Amino acid sequence: MTQENKKFNLVKGQECREIFQSAYENRYTWTENFVGYQGSCEFQNQNHTIQGNFKIDSKYKVSINNIENLAIENKINSQICEFCIHRSYRPFNKVHSQNKFIVEDIDEETVKIVVEGKNDGDKYNVKEDIITYVKRKIHGQIAIITNHSVFRTTDGYLPSSYTSQFFNHSTLSPTSGMSHYSDTFIQLPQNGLYLLRERTINTDSIRESEKSIEHYKFTNLKPLANIE
Repeated sequence: MTQENKKFNLVKGQECREIFQSAYENRYTWTENFVGYQGSCEFQNQNHTIQGNFKIDSKYKVSINNIENLAIENKINSQICEFCIHRSYRPFNKVHSQNKFIVEDIDEETVKIVVEGKNDGDKYNVKEDIITYVKRKIHGQIAIITNHSVFRTTDGYLPSSYTSQFFNHSTLSPTSGMSHYSDTFIQLPQNGLYLLRERTINTDSIRESEKSIEHYKFTNLKPLANIE
């Protein structure tokens, strides 16, 4: 690591709001004209293979049908919501108006950023206009997300291989195993939206819990406005 970076013309301790904002706005998000979509869904793990149908409306409300196992229904619901919420565009200055972004460290390719202000202590890494690392306080815990690879569209990038793990805010001890995500996407011919097609979550064991592998598949995807 060096204290000065000629590529970015930055030094440690300098504010770097524009660099983080550029990476934030480089994420793939939907427009305000999102109408919702529906399709078939499938959940698979070591013990179950269960299929059903789902719909998400323009307000991001998910409904799932034909799945009698409530726990699995909730798992599918959670994955659809997680994907869609991250596609909802929120203006940068509205989300981060009370935050300052400071260079914590730098090298030839990556800017490490620490937040001051409303979200004091949160951290991000930015590399090649992509957010590659996130450390945030969420609901009393610390979430660490590392982005390993992305799927690029003409309208921004989608994380395709990444890990996430939660930690106790006070003790910093892990409260979950590390989850390894692998996502693939499909573009709808009707409106050009990119949607989640498959997701595999491989979670490491922690304490008494067991290692788990979950696979989600979403097919027959159609925007609600085009459904007769």
